[in-house]
Amino acid sequence: MGKRQYNDTKHKVLRFLDKMDVKAIVSILAMELGMFLFVAYKGYASFYFPVTVVLMAFSVIGCGFVFATQADKYLLTVILILLNMGFMVQQIQAGASMQMLPFLLKFMVAIVTAVAVAAVYQHFADLLARDFMILILMEIQIAVSAVMLAFGQVVGDSEQSAAISLLHGVTPFEIVKILYVLVAAGLLCKPEKRTIAVGRLMVDRQVLLVIHTAVLAVFFILCSELGTLLIVLFSGLLLLWVYGENRKLSTALLLLSVSGFLVFWFVCDKVLYSMLLQEAITLPDVVKKVVLRFGAALHPEKAMADSGYQGTLGLEALSLGGLFGISSEKYRLKLPEASNDYAFANVVQTCGMLMGMLMLLSFIALLRRGIKIADQCEDSYFQGLAAEITFMISVETVVHIGYNIGFLPITGIPLFFVSQGFTAVITGMALISILLVVSQKNRKGW
Repeated sequence: MGKRQYNDTKHKVLRFLDKMDVKAIVSILAMELGMFLFVAYKGYASFYFPVTVVLMAFSVIGCGFVFATQADKYLLTVILILLNMGFMVQQIQAGASMQMLPFLLKFMVAIVTAVAVAAVYQHFADLLARDFMILILMEIQIAVSAVMLAFGQVVGDSEQSAAISLLHGVTPFEIVKILYVLVAAGLLCKPEKRTIAVGRLMVDRQVLLVIHTAVLAVFFILCSELGTLLIVLFSGLLLLWVYGENRKLSTALLLLSVSGFLVFWFVCDKVLYSMLLQEAITLPDVVKKVVLRFGAALHPEKAMADSGYQGTLGLEALSLGGLFGISSEKYRLKLPEASNDYAFANVVQTCGMLMGMLMLLSFIALLRRGIKIADQCEDSYFQGLAAEITFMISVETVVHIGYNIGFLPITGIPLFFVSQGFTAVITGMALISILLVVSQKNRKGW
């Protein structure tokens, strides 16, 4: 009996090792070692060494799990690169004041979130794709948005939008974004069903998504959630354009949204912004805030002490970074929300333009990998789900980097996997976990 158990265990171990991609693991560990050497070049090797050990251990365990389940190893590699960048910048910026306990707690939360979401979606994917469940998810989105609108808070001496959460560091509108991925794929990517039953009415699925997105957009506007509005709107329109049956409708909506965005920006930049600065007009607070953001995007120097302050600092931080980042902490600009809203500018300031370019390439690789996973799906629903996750991450990346470099209005949107905020970590890991599950099912068959 003992020999049989030994042979069975040996067979399982060998079968597990056959699934391992040693070259991929070595490449990831080499990348992490390279980042450690860069931190050593910056003079913080002794402080970053424990972080490197934890990250390497997680990389090996994560690779083992992904290889064993036959999920997409290239997607995991890209995510590990971005996570390492985020922690590396955090360490260099914190220096000797870096505290291991908060780092470990945040890292454990990211791991637990990824595993929990993957396990839940693995078992309930079919249920979440059913029509009645899609309608429930839509109702949850509306309910969360309504609660955030009704119970906006005042924090300190500054009035915050309804996106302020009941729990410190967590933005409930992130729940709306995650659920929107499931709703959009469930409505658009079932070619065998053109309509969906809403009560006693049979409604066209594309029309229902457009109406639902418009309702959410109203809540986002009233809550001054410009960033969330852009991400949900354009990721949804992209999915509608790619997978919608009515190509004329989707193309018209996409062009209308882009042209409306540009026209509104032009009016704000050329007319309303100057009038607000001169106090020549009075606008409602919600409209005033949006106009100031659009107006200050291209010309932050016009109001450096007010609406253009953040944009000016962001551009200055980019110019200070050079190729390898600032040479001394005495040259560092104190960016507003450097670890979250201005994560990209902080990366360039801290680690240089070369690291910023590597980050851009990593997000491009993530986009390509997500599209590849979608193309490999045989089931249209999971194909749309993979595409929508990829679209949402990509749009959010464009919005974040866009306002960091002064190309888009400031929205306060974090950068997935790099920003250190609790919300960014949770949302990013949740979306990637679902994408990894979909990539796993591509290989095994659903």
